[in-house]
Amino acid sequence: MWMKQKSESQLFNEKIEFLENQLHALNKKINTPKKIEWWKKNIPLTICLIALVSSLIFNVAILRKSHFKKGSDFKAEKIKEVENLTLAILDVFEAGEYLLPKPSMDILGTYNNYRREIYVKKIIRAMAQIDHKFSTNIYGIVGKQLESEGQFAEAIKYFGLARENARNPISRALAFRELGNIYGLFDTKIYNYDSSNYYWKQSLITSDSIIGDKKYYFKGYAYFLRGQRSYLQGYHDNAIALMDSAIIEFEKMSDYNPWKWESLDRVDGFLEITE
Repeated sequence: MWMKQKSESQLFNEKIEFLENQLHALNKKINTPKKIEWWKKNIPLTICLIALVSSLIFNVAILRKSHFKKGSDFKAEKIKEVENLTLAILDVFEAGEYLLPKPSMDILGTYNNYRREIYVKKIIRAMAQIDHKFSTNIYGIVGKQLESEGQFAEAIKYFGLARENARNPISRALAFRELGNIYGLFDTKIYNYDSSNYYWKQSLITSDSIIGDKKYYFKGYAYFLRGQRSYLQGYHDNAIALMDSAIIEFEKMSDYNPWKWESLDRVDGFLEITE
């Protein structure tokens, strides 16, 4: 029968335990009244034992320092791995946008989806190996991928981490919006109207702290997404009212901002479908 190989961490702990036991045993033998008197009469031997104890203490310190360095290197390596995988996912998204109008979109789109899934699994595995607070955008990307795979409970977990680690109003508004959207998924086990409404309102409130046209874009888009969801759930009048609110926010943006016209066109396209 093959024996299970011990991990590097287990071997390290065993080395430390062995050395500390040796120190404890020596201390126990030396530190008694009779022994102390004997050591005084045998100075050369005492000096040798002091050197031995010092050596043991030094070895323990070196082992701990070496282990800490390895742990630090491992953590840095995993952080870099997560960052590189995130960049790879963004490259896949860009490739998908570039291929959108082409006939080969279906085959390549499926391939790109598969690549994203693989990358996200690697990110989750790397994250689980270290204690580190990552960028809220990384948590958001992982959450979106898990949501697209139907892993809603796990997606909520990562959207929650995105909210907890958000460092600016835009990141917080995005995290609140994603939580509002996912809790609003009708006919799913995680559907919760109260939670969806709460996070949607938090997204709007947080967006008020954003400076410039982005504030109106974020608020308008929040109304737009809510309107889409309401329409799909059969609340048509409420959907139209939400779309009207979206238009009001989008129209506050500068005429020189292309997002303004793209956003208004998106609302117009939706309203044409509902007529």
